[in-house]
Amino acid sequence: MNEQFRQRIFSKRMMTFAILSIVITGFLGYFLIDAKTGTAMMEEFMESVDHIFTDGEIKVFPLFLNNLTAALVMVLTGFIPFIYFPAIIGAVNGTIIGVALKFAGTGIAPLKLFLAGILPHGIFEIPALILAIAIGLSICHSLVLKIMGRESIPMGDILITSAITYVKYIIPLLIVAAFIETYITPMILGRFL
Repeated sequence: MNEQFRQRIFSKRMMTFAILSIVITGFLGYFLIDAKTGTAMMEEFMESVDHIFTDGEIKVFPLFLNNLTAALVMVLTGFIPFIYFPAIIGAVNGTIIGVALKFAGTGIAPLKLFLAGILPHGIFEIPALILAIAIGLSICHSLVLKIMGRESIPMGDILITSAITYVKYIIPLLIVAAFIETYITPMILGRFL
């Protein structure tokens, strides 16, 4: 594992960009998206995750695979230099969270919906996604620096460090999040909403 690259992933700079890509667009999605657009976005999102439901209930393994794939895409798009796609994907996820809080629970206080419907599993899922974005941004930044001749971290070290970080942190967080979202979040929603 390359310590310099590992430190880049966990640096304040990468983590801040990753967090802001979700948080800022979450607020923008909540405050700026109109009802027609928000409803259309929620319908499209629900269609895209329809495969995780069976008889109206979330299934843990399809949910885990869906989130694992989303995190992997965030990491892999980092291999496209100069564009910083992982932050764009994080922004899309942030927007969906904001829109969901505004329109998914019409008639339900957004804070209550967040606390009961997102926070229980989000405690694990959101950090996993933030870390996936940070890995992708770190890969992209390293490639940009390499292309510009300002860095010499070997590509193999970048790949190994990224893979180890993904397996060591992201996969376990997403496993826990999937179980909580499948078995605990619905109970909490049922009790508080």
